[in-house]
Amino acid sequence: MKYTKHLLLLLLILLLTGCKTTPDLEKLDSPSNLDFQELLIWDEVENATGYDVYLNDIAFHSDQNYYVISEEGVYDIYVVAKANGYENSDPSITLESLRLEYENIINPVISISGNAVTWTDIDDAISYNVVINGVLTNTAITGIVLVPTGIFSVSIQAVYPIGTSNISAPVFLALDLETEATMQFQYSRNSIDDLLLCDVMFLGDVYLEDDSGNIIESTGTLTYSNDYRAISSAFISTQTTDTIEFNLLVGTKRIPVEITISDKDTPYIMSSSIIIADGTKDIQLQFELFDGEVYSINGTSEDTVLYSVAGSVLTIEKEFIAEKFIESDAFTLSYVLNVGDDSVIGYLHFDKTIIN
Repeated sequence: MKYTKHLLLLLLILLLTGCKTTPDLEKLDSPSNLDFQELLIWDEVENATGYDVYLNDIAFHSDQNYYVISEEGVYDIYVVAKANGYENSDPSITLESLRLEYENIINPVISISGNAVTWTDIDDAISYNVVINGVLTNTAITGIVLVPTGIFSVSIQAVYPIGTSNISAPVFLALDLETEATMQFQYSRNSIDDLLLCDVMFLGDVYLEDDSGNIIESTGTLTYSNDYRAISSAFISTQTTDTIEFNLLVGTKRIPVEITISDKDTPYIMSSSIIIADGTKDIQLQFELFDGEVYSINGTSEDTVLYSVAGSVLTIEKEFIAEKFIESDAFTLSYVLNVGDDSVIGYLHFDKTIIN
């Protein structure tokens, strides 16, 4: 990157052209068949990547079409479907005055060995409801064996002769995941925005794994920012090293993440500038603009670059990417970021994904 003045920019823009487009947003369907059967469930909504569950008008996020309510109380409940690139759905019907009263509050010790999950026996329980990724099954014993592959969330509920306990906090285990290429990011200690995981948001539940292979609590580390999953700025700011490394677990994939920390105080790209794509989906990239703007996105003199900018997120449309890949398996775009009287020029390198 380098700095230049607007006079130099005018020369560049004469050679490189771009075109902004703003796509209309399709509205998601409302969640249907909202019901409570030990846990809150509803039908999946097409294209939704997450849901906001409102308990007495307080929103809680769920990646899947279920939600565990672990505290007793009386609740009015409704659900809204969400996805980046779509307008939020209208609320579902409201379950009014749902009263949750448990026979006992439990906190069992849950152990994991390989693909076996066991828990301590609970006094007076005649069986156990086991909630695995939102599906409830009943067993008379204190253990189950999971069949790989995937990421499993396991919670336990005691069943008594009369009534049930609360559903315990989940434990997680990952079985036989495939390791993907490393996702690389840049982040400045002068930035305050969460680091958006633009590509990950479409893939389902996201978990964190430390260097020892343990799935760790993501609260305070993974957040939701403008409908994207994101790595919390508060978490990044507490790190004392110049590189942060961990894994994201998504579906059947393990994705290594590497964040390089700097002291930049001028606009920069937070996402990787080397982009693997195949032209089947839009590519979204995040910038730190420091109160500046994305001035232009440019290709060759023959290109009409299809793109849009929403806040700090740049979207390059799949139709443009697919058309460029007809000519070559790689191409480069330039970007110009303006802040005050200064500008930053950088480059985005696109390489075609090899599809087997």
